[in-house]
Amino acid sequence: MKKIKTRYKVLILLFLFSAIYIGKNVFDICSFSTEDQKCRADVAIVLGAETYNGEVSPVYRERINHGITLYEEGYVDRLIVTGGTADEAEESDASAAILCI
Repeated sequence: MKKIKTRYKVLILLFLFSAIYIGKNVFDICSFSTEDQKCRADVAIVLGAETYNGEVSPVYRERINHGITLYEEGYVDRLIVTGGTADEAEESDASAAILCI
């Protein structure tokens, strides 16, 4: 009977530590995401994401839009788009991004 009580105590402590750890991480992410971190740079690198039949994915489109916004606001002088292809017959992510810009 004493083993069961000890196991429950250990499980409760483990749960509490996990909840505190997760809560702290959520708080850190939420507080960091509200800070404006824009600063002047020579270039902005737009990381590639998946393309569908030569069309950029919604995630990649938003990355491109953010890069364009930084360029238009004068934070960067140039944009570098990245991304390759899994199949040589397909257009690369970077090529599709250039067509979007």
